[in-house]
Amino acid sequence: MTTRIEEFVSIPQDPAVVWPLLADPMAWPRWIEVLQVAESTPAGPLKTGSGVRIVGNRGPAIDARAVCVVDGRSIDLEANGLPFDLEARFEFRVSPETDGTRVTLAASTELSGMMIFAEKMVMSKGSAALQRWLEALSKAAQAR
Repeated sequence: MTTRIEEFVSIPQDPAVVWPLLADPMAWPRWIEVLQVAESTPAGPLKTGSGVRIVGNRGPAIDARAVCVVDGRSIDLEANGLPFDLEARFEFRVSPETDGTRVTLAASTELSGMMIFAEKMVMSKGSAALQRWLEALSKAAQAR
């Protein structure tokens, strides 16, 4: 069973200000509170095929891969090593608005086995996390 959540925020900043906070994993801990370190291979802004190593506040490191990056517009990541052996896809979307930038974050995963019974909890916690991240991203972008 595929579970997908999606949240967005409008940020009163130009996309050129917001994009670097999304494209460079080293900036992620500034707006994703559960991260200690995020590094890309090769270093710098993500490109299609880049690897990402994410170290959170707890649990083992998570490895991800940028499966598609359209500079200034979108990033699609596939991650494994999540709790309960889940694999997930994360999508970052940036689009210009009249008075700033719309950022959409989405996450999807395939729930199976006993995890099917936790779907509502997974969706609720995931949605709340995406909302927190977007709020923190907005603050970080406005501080630039």
